[in-house]
Amino acid sequence: MLGFILSNRFRIRNLLLYIFWHKFKLLCHHFSKMTRFSLTISPQNDTIRNRVIHKRGETMSESEQNKLAIAEAMKSLMRTMPIEKITTREILEKAGVSRRSFYRYFKDKYDLVEWIYNYDFCRFVDVRPEKSIWEYYPDILKSLRADPEFYCNAFVFTGQNSFRAFCFEKLFPLIMNDFGDIFPDEETARFVIRRYVYAFFDGYIWWLEKKDPMPWEEFEALSKSIDRATAEAILRSFEKSEQFRKQEYCD
Repeated sequence: MLGFILSNRFRIRNLLLYIFWHKFKLLCHHFSKMTRFSLTISPQNDTIRNRVIHKRGETMSESEQNKLAIAEAMKSLMRTMPIEKITTREILEKAGVSRRSFYRYFKDKYDLVEWIYNYDFCRFVDVRPEKSIWEYYPDILKSLRADPEFYCNAFVFTGQNSFRAFCFEKLFPLIMNDFGDIFPDEETARFVIRRYVYAFFDGYIWWLEKKDPMPWEEFEALSKSIDRATAEAILRSFEKSEQFRKQEYCD
């Protein structure tokens, strides 16, 4: 055996050199792919994450940073296109994350938007039982006005996990605190309140879809004046109807 190795030592050396060289090229190729991936994906993801962290001004875990990066990517896409046309691939490319990372946190894009609504909208609304529904209005309008393109498209969408349905479920108990005693049962209350708040949602679309939406303070004043005038007009109409019936009865 020793004699064979000695007599073929040059061939064995060349074979080992070839094997090492081949392995080295494979490693270089693999490293090159990793480098290209990091240059095209990681900086974009870091940019989104850093922007989100700076905006929030909070110390967050890596998991929270990733979720917010994905959410920010989704919001960016929703500012320019309807949710039903956005694909998971577009979200991943925008956020700079893998498909596996996305599904670690969210079931699908609809689960993602519901998380956005909860995190980016509801957490700034201070819910207290002693507050009137109108006392929540400034916080709601400020959140909408801060990102008009996103919330306008969110209100337009009426499919799975729609923002309209989400807002209704959040607002319903708050409205019931003020008006619950005027309805005979919850089914009637949900029917009436849903139509009332959905009319408000259409008003939000009218407001937010403008090129330069009016300040939220002006929209709040306009909404309250219209609601007050409508309520007064309805009362006058009822009174006029009662007077007409009384006069007709006397005649």
